Amino acid sequence: MMILFKKNCNLLSITLCLLHNHFKLLYNNMTFIHIYIYYTHTYSVLIAIAMEAEAAPFIQHLNLQNDAEFFHKKSPFQAYRGKHNSCNLTVITNGKDTVHGTGVDNVGTTPAVLATWLALDKLDNGENTVDLLINAGTCGGFQRKGAEIGNVYLTTAVANHDRRIPIPGFVDYGIGKVESLKVEQVGCETLFCMYFIKKHNSSVSVCI
Repeated sequence: MMILFKKNCNLLSITLCLLHNHFKLLYNNMTFIHIYIYYTHTYSVLIAIAMEAEAAPFIQHLNLQNDAEFFHKKSPFQAYRGKHNSCNLTVITNGKDTVHGTGVDNVGTTPAVLATWLALDKLDNGENTVDLLINAGTCGGFQRKGAEIGNVYLTTAVANHDRRIPIPGFVDYGIGKVESLKVEQVGCETLFCMYFIKKHNSSVSVCI
């Protein structure tokens, strides 16, 4: 999972535990968490999930309702909204492929970035914006490095795995490594693992 969060660690811990329980119960995969920081004035939580099957248990448990007006009617993206305690929750998914006629979920970095940017822009009303952004999903990992099915990971950094540009001056841009917020304290409090995540479009993300 990729997470953008405000200064309130209680909000972060509660949300992480809620997500972890649902993913661990329903999917035999590892999940990843990436954290940045936002400074805003409200508790608005945006959860971006690529596949509808991944989002369904979270949406059902919190009784979130589809908001057909959230995204432009020509986009494939879906939004589900509601409240949980003092948080306004918005879950977005990438929708289904209609371009190639496959009907499968839109996955990969391109639809994820576009849907997330549109959602963040929609929720920014000039006074309030998103406090917590979670990009939740499954990932691969290496057992020899301690990875186990059902683990949840807080990332230390994220980079592109398949964007190599062997031109002077473009190498670092292509890899695009971004350090995440220091998560040692959060990791200790939640007992989640901390790993470096490499993102790519050919498969799932990989914890290394």
